[in-house]
Amino acid sequence: MRSHTYTIASSDLGRLMGPPFLVVALIAGFLRIAASLGFLPETRSIPDMDHVVLWEQTRHSRSPVSWVLTGDSSCLMNISGKELAAQLGRPVANLGTISLLDLASYALLASNAVVQVPADRSVVLLVHPDFLMRPAADSRFVAQLRALQGGEAASEKTVDGTWKLSTFLSLDLVRDKLESHLRGFPLSGAFGHRYGFTSEVLKSLRQDNGLVDPRRYRPDEAASRPLEISPRLEPSFRDFRGFLPPGTRIFVGLTPLPASDASPDVDSRRNRALATLGGWIGGDVVLLDSLPAVLPDSEFATRTHLSERGRIPFTRRLGELLSNSRHLR
Repeated sequence: MRSHTYTIASSDLGRLMGPPFLVVALIAGFLRIAASLGFLPETRSIPDMDHVVLWEQTRHSRSPVSWVLTGDSSCLMNISGKELAAQLGRPVANLGTISLLDLASYALLASNAVVQVPADRSVVLLVHPDFLMRPAADSRFVAQLRALQGGEAASEKTVDGTWKLSTFLSLDLVRDKLESHLRGFPLSGAFGHRYGFTSEVLKSLRQDNGLVDPRRYRPDEAASRPLEISPRLEPSFRDFRGFLPPGTRIFVGLTPLPASDASPDVDSRRNRALATLGGWIGGDVVLLDSLPAVLPDSEFATRTHLSERGRIPFTRRLGELLSNSRHLR
């Protein structure tokens, strides 16, 4: 049985909702004007792990440095730029990012840094063998990196009305220009347990010039497959040198596989793959074929990332190869 019935006229609803809506619209408009006039802090698009990495590595790439590491997440997680710089006795920028970008994105980040150096430029490209077999990059992340390059937020525009409403209410400005400067955003899973908040990821990136993957590797028979190169990569590798300033020395290496996921002929497959990549890039490319193609499972956090225990010896091995190279001046 219905005890009460309420009827609200549209005019009454307008009187109730109109003033709060007007206040919100005025605040949103004020924020848009303040942003356009440069009165708000710089954009920091760091609501999650991927965005922290994209934002910080884009920012880091704007600093001049003659030795740059670039590549996918295995470059970021497997190499401590701080340790490598100490070993080489010169500044190093580890600009490894996320695996869903393309080769042009890695080259763009490296070029940002070395183009500001008058001479003696070196770029070390490190990717995991899985990168060579992926079907394609994720266009969303590529677009986000390009947005960050232009000084914009790396926000993902959704096909529904969520993004439009967020923009109308200036919630994106609140998040990327105000909230991100005041606090970190919480992380979930193993990274949340290790770092807690995006602010701690940012701090670690700046202190170590790399990141630690806190997970524990578990072999997966379905993930094991022979090392191969997708033919779709040939044009991008042939264009790689063109993204960099003339005279840049290029080193190319592949990060290791866990022993349980590697085929018996992985060393020969790795060397053939490196030779193919070197041929595509052309010129005087140094192939880092003395890096280990395989390491024990205990050294890994995932199939693609070394653990905290495994990354430092691998960094030191890379440092030895670079130090002994006839190209290191």
